[in-house]
Order: sequence, then C-alpha cells, then structure tokens
Amino acid sequence: MLDLDRDTETDDPLWKPDMTAVLERTNLPTTANNFLLPIYEAILNAIDGVEARHGTNIGSAGKVCIHISNLNSPNEFEAEIMDNGIGLDADNFRSFRTPFSGHKMRRNGRGFGRFIAFKVFQDVRYRSRAEGKDNTLVKNFRFDIYNQNEIRYHDGEPEFPGTGLLVSLSRPVDIWEDEVTALTAQTVLESIGSHFLGYFFSRAPPRITVRFDDGDEIDLATEFKDRFSSTTEGELLIEFDGEMCAVNFRMARVPKSRQFNYHAVMFTAADRVIGRPRDISTLVGADHFIDDEGAKYVVIAVVSSQAFETRLNHERTNLAVPSSKIEDIIRAISEKL
Repeated sequence: MLDLDRDTETDDPLWKPDMTAVLERTNLPTTANNFLLPIYEAILNAIDGVEARHGTNIGSAGKVCIHISNLNSPNEFEAEIMDNGIGLDADNFRSFRTPFSGHKMRRNGRGFGRFIAFKVFQDVRYRSRAEGKDNTLVKNFRFDIYNQNEIRYHDGEPEFPGTGLLVSLSRPVDIWEDEVTALTAQTVLESIGSHFLGYFFSRAPPRITVRFDDGDEIDLATEFKDRFSSTTEGELLIEFDGEMCAVNFRMARVPKSRQFNYHAVMFTAADRVIGRPRDISTLVGADHFIDDEGAKYVVIAVVSSQAFETRLNHERTNLAVPSSKIEDIIRAISEKL
C-alpha cells in the first residue's frame, strides 16, 4: 500500500529557475530609461564591488568608468562598465551563477539585475580579476541564458590592471531601435545621474566617469553633487500593513533646468530612484522658487524607507505600495516645503 504521507524521493534537489521563462514574463516597456536599465544595474554592481574592496575609502580610492560607443547606432551600440573593485571572487561568482541569490538580497538586491540585460542586449560579456586564497582568479566569458552553455569562457586577461570587473553590453535587441537612435549624450548623463540621485545624497560615491567614444571623461558624481545645495533631512512615520514604518527624506535646492524643471519627490530603493519623479508643484503652489539673487530653483525630495526595500519588484522599476500611501507621503513632503 502506498504511503502518501511519506517522501519517496528524499534527496531530489531543486532545479534552478527557468530564467528564460522568468524574463519572458518580465514586462519592460520600450522607453529610453528602460533601455538604460541594464547599464544602471551594471553601475550599481560596480559600486558594490568597489565598496567591498575599498570600504570607507571608496570616495578617494574607488572608481567606476562607463564607456559608451556608437551612441546612435542600434547595430553597433556598446556600453562598457569597468570598476576597480573586488571582482568576481569565489563568493561573488557563486552568487553570479545563482538566480535570486541571498548574497545580493543581503545588500538590498534581488539577485535578478544581471538577467534584465537580456531584455535589452544580445551580447553580454564579463572580464574579471580577483584575489583568491592562494592565487589570482581571472575570468573572461560571455554570458547568455539562451545558450545551452550559459557561460562560455574565453582566453585573455582583462584590459585593466589590478582587481576589478568589466561588463560589456552590446547589440541591442531590435525592438529598442527607436530608443537608441534618439539617445543623446546629455540624456544618458542626466538619466544615470538622476537614477542614482539617492545614492549621491546618502553616501560618498566612488569617482564615476562617463566617456562617449574617444571623448573626454566626465566626472558624473561631482557634476551632480555640486548642483545640490541647502540640503535638509527628516523622517515621517507611515503605516504599512498595520505597522508604523520610518520614511526618511532629504530635500535639496536645485537650479531650475530642463532636467529639473519642477518641484518633485523621488522614491528610492536598493540605492536607485524607482519610477518617475512625482510633480508636487500643484501642492506647493508654484513650479519653482526664486532665490535672493533672482535665480530660479526647485526643491527635489529623495525619499527612502526599509518598507520600500521589501516592496520592490524584480525589474527595479516600481514599488508594490498602495497609491494612497504614495499620496500620503507626497502630501507630507509637500507640507515640509
């Protein structure tokens, strides 16, 4: 007689997630900001690697270099993100090969970010150098979840000295042709800077530079941080699912510009801005203020909370927070202005 309460296969392992199916179900509308999403993910991973290696010296010793080639050519576009961080050591590489790994979740990640690249790019390559227990670990491989051999190794040393990681993203998928064609260098700079606004506000970033083709390096962190003045911060208490949670905010004056042309609230989680900035000009009663010297400025509020970290979708594009809570936070921030 068959005992239905008893396991008949006691040591059957779980299979890893079917990532091609997961990606198929992942909705990523074709917008310029979403086209850049894999680049944002690579930048954040680079910052994590730099922080792991340099710790509190990240501001003086850490470096993340972004090189974009053939900006408006859908067939030849390439983005390279290089850092001088810890590289793919044994722990990081184990995590890399584990979708939704707990290693990233401990750092407010989801273990999914590297896979979003395949919604946008057809060619993804990694080059790494890391220190092992007894030797230097060098890895040079193409990553392709649609190939039976998802990790295909190649010979050759990384094109940088010391430890670190270089990620190359190229050959955009055809559906992104219009977005690639319409990109400008200024759009890319402003989009990256805005996406990491919360990071620039909250801690000392490494030196982050962007270079287009053979042009000069642009120091992104310095350029954006220098725009903000009169920063103030505070805390709100908002109820989430029956529990009162702290919602932290930092507000700063920003010169009114094409990018920042109205008062706004930006929600952040996992060290990046989530969703679109929320225009609060109507609540404030004006879309800008004027300082003592007659210059126009707006106030940008960056909002964060541990409640957001646990309610962030895999794509890092939206928060699973009721719209009524979002409105409560926006209204409270507006009153602070």
